[in-house]
Amino acid sequence: MRRLWTAFERGATIADRRGATVVMEWPKRCDYWKDKQVVRYLAEHGYSTASVHGCAVGLTSVCKATKGRLVKKEWQLATNKAEIARRLEKRCPGGHQCVPVLNQDTKASENYSVQFALHVREAIRAQTQETVVSVPVGGAVVTTGLKVPDHVLYARSGRGTTGGACR
Repeated sequence: MRRLWTAFERGATIADRRGATVVMEWPKRCDYWKDKQVVRYLAEHGYSTASVHGCAVGLTSVCKATKGRLVKKEWQLATNKAEIARRLEKRCPGGHQCVPVLNQDTKASENYSVQFALHVREAIRAQTQETVVSVPVGGAVVTTGLKVPDHVLYARSGRGTTGGACR
């Protein structure tokens, strides 16, 4: 984790100095949110956080017994733009029964739903008025305001964080 986080710090610091929007994500209960190095960096650079519940962005179960039911996985995002954090906040709207993240859903929830990706893109776009391009940097996503086609949404490595600290 140290090497990945150090790479993130370097990339995010450069991006921030250039005025870019930086958004990173881990599951809300991930131990890394409590890591001293992470806490220090986010505080020193004025990052704001937001919670997104999977059920609010179309995350559904792939398990046989609960297939298609909404899953209430909680993601936490941190960004260097407070207004974007405010727009990113999206919690369970209620009115349905969520299933917990268990079994096959744990692995499947490492991937974002299309609604999640669109939600993040629109939160950034509303603030920046630019097309969003995101690239994974050390377990996080650095976003620039480059002009690209709208079909480029939100890129992320397909693997979860190593070491078992994030579930």
